[in-house]
Amino acid sequence: MHVWSDATGQKAVIVIMGDDPKEDLAVLAKRLEDQQRSRDPQLQVVTNKAIELKGHKMQQLDSIISAKGQTAYSSVILGNVGNQLLTMQITLPADNQQKAQTTAENIINTLVIQ
Repeated sequence: MHVWSDATGQKAVIVIMGDDPKEDLAVLAKRLEDQQRSRDPQLQVVTNKAIELKGHKMQQLDSIISAKGQTAYSSVILGNVGNQLLTMQITLPADNQQKAQTTAENIINTLVIQ
Protein backbone atom coordinates (compact mmCIF):
# COMPACT_ATOMS: atom_id res chain seq x y z
CA MET A 1 0.00 0.00 0.00
CA HIS A 2 1.19 3.51 -0.84
CA VAL A 3 -0.34 6.73 0.46
CA TRP A 4 0.35 10.28 -0.65
CA SER A 5 -1.38 13.28 0.92
CA ASP A 6 -1.05 16.97 1.54
CA ALA A 7 -0.32 18.31 5.02
CA THR A 8 -4.02 18.58 5.87
CA GLY A 9 -4.89 15.06 4.72
CA GLN A 10 -7.78 16.48 2.68
CA LYS A 11 -6.07 15.61 -0.61
CA ALA A 12 -4.83 12.06 -0.82
CA VAL A 13 -4.04 9.23 -3.20
CA ILE A 14 -4.02 5.67 -1.88
CA VAL A 15 -2.83 2.74 -4.01
CA ILE A 16 -3.29 -0.87 -2.95
CA MET A 17 -2.28 -4.00 -4.84
CA GLY A 18 -4.05 -7.14 -3.67
CA ASP A 19 -4.99 -10.63 -4.69
CA ASP A 20 -7.12 -10.96 -7.80
CA PRO A 21 -10.64 -11.75 -6.51
CA LYS A 22 -11.68 -13.36 -9.82
CA GLU A 23 -14.83 -11.23 -9.85
CA ASP A 24 -16.01 -8.78 -12.45
CA LEU A 25 -14.84 -5.22 -11.77
CA ALA A 26 -18.42 -3.90 -11.96
CA VAL A 27 -19.44 -6.35 -9.21
CA LEU A 28 -16.53 -5.19 -7.04
CA ALA A 29 -17.42 -1.53 -7.61
CA LYS A 30 -21.07 -2.15 -6.71
CA ARG A 31 -19.98 -3.92 -3.52
CA LEU A 32 -17.72 -0.98 -2.68
CA GLU A 33 -20.60 1.43 -3.31
CA ASP A 34 -22.86 -0.61 -1.02
CA GLN A 35 -20.19 -0.61 1.72
CA GLN A 36 -19.73 3.14 1.41
CA ARG A 37 -23.50 3.66 1.53
CA SER A 38 -23.76 1.59 4.72
CA ARG A 39 -21.29 4.02 6.37
CA ASP A 40 -22.73 7.15 4.74
CA PRO A 41 -26.48 7.08 3.97
CA GLN A 42 -26.13 10.44 2.15
CA LEU A 43 -23.57 9.00 -0.29
CA GLN A 44 -23.94 10.56 -3.73
CA VAL A 45 -22.66 8.43 -6.58
CA VAL A 46 -21.37 10.65 -9.37
CA THR A 47 -20.41 7.82 -11.71
CA ASN A 48 -19.84 4.07 -11.71
CA LYS A 49 -18.52 3.15 -15.13
CA ALA A 50 -16.13 0.94 -17.05
CA ILE A 51 -13.13 2.83 -18.43
CA GLU A 52 -10.01 1.95 -20.37
CA LEU A 53 -6.74 3.27 -19.05
CA LYS A 54 -3.72 2.90 -21.32
CA GLY A 55 -5.11 -0.38 -22.68
CA HIS A 56 -6.24 -1.76 -19.30
CA LYS A 57 -9.92 -2.29 -18.50
CA MET A 58 -10.82 -0.54 -15.25
CA GLN A 59 -13.90 0.38 -13.26
CA GLN A 60 -14.29 3.93 -11.92
CA LEU A 61 -16.54 4.76 -8.96
CA ASP A 62 -16.78 8.48 -8.19
CA SER A 63 -18.81 9.66 -5.22
CA ILE A 64 -19.33 12.43 -2.70
CA ILE A 65 -18.73 11.04 0.79
CA SER A 66 -19.29 12.56 4.21
CA ALA A 67 -17.37 11.62 7.34
CA LYS A 68 -16.68 13.45 10.59
CA GLY A 69 -18.42 16.57 9.33
CA GLN A 70 -16.23 16.72 6.22
CA THR A 71 -17.39 16.22 2.65
CA ALA A 72 -14.97 14.77 0.12
CA TYR A 73 -14.92 13.82 -3.54
CA SER A 74 -13.74 10.24 -3.91
CA SER A 75 -12.65 8.61 -7.15
CA VAL A 76 -11.85 4.90 -6.89
CA ILE A 77 -10.25 3.00 -9.76
CA LEU A 78 -10.36 -0.81 -9.75
CA GLY A 79 -8.46 -2.89 -12.27
CA ASN A 80 -6.74 -6.18 -12.86
CA VAL A 81 -3.02 -5.72 -13.41
CA GLY A 82 -1.16 -8.96 -13.98
CA ASN A 83 -2.53 -11.36 -11.37
CA GLN A 84 -3.38 -8.61 -8.90
CA LEU A 85 -6.23 -6.22 -8.19
CA LEU A 86 -5.25 -2.56 -8.33
CA THR A 87 -7.32 -0.28 -6.10
CA MET A 88 -6.59 3.42 -6.23
CA GLN A 89 -8.56 6.06 -4.35
CA ILE A 90 -8.19 9.76 -5.01
CA THR A 91 -9.76 11.92 -2.30
CA LEU A 92 -10.21 15.66 -2.70
CA PRO A 93 -12.23 18.37 -0.91
CA ALA A 94 -15.76 18.51 -2.35
CA ASP A 95 -16.44 22.19 -1.76
CA ASN A 96 -16.17 22.63 -5.55
CA GLN A 97 -17.36 19.34 -7.06
CA GLN A 98 -16.55 20.28 -10.66
CA LYS A 99 -12.98 21.24 -9.75
CA ALA A 100 -12.53 18.06 -7.69
CA GLN A 101 -13.89 15.91 -10.52
CA THR A 102 -11.60 17.60 -13.06
CA THR A 103 -8.58 17.24 -10.77
CA ALA A 104 -9.33 13.54 -10.19
CA GLU A 105 -9.70 12.95 -13.95
CA ASN A 106 -6.41 14.74 -14.58
CA ILE A 107 -4.65 12.51 -12.04
CA ILE A 108 -6.20 9.38 -13.57
CA ASN A 109 -5.13 10.45 -17.07
CA THR A 110 -1.49 10.72 -15.97
CA LEU A 111 -1.33 7.12 -14.73
CA VAL A 112 1.08 4.69 -16.33
CA ILE A 113 0.36 1.03 -15.65
CA GLN A 114 3.16 -1.41 -16.31
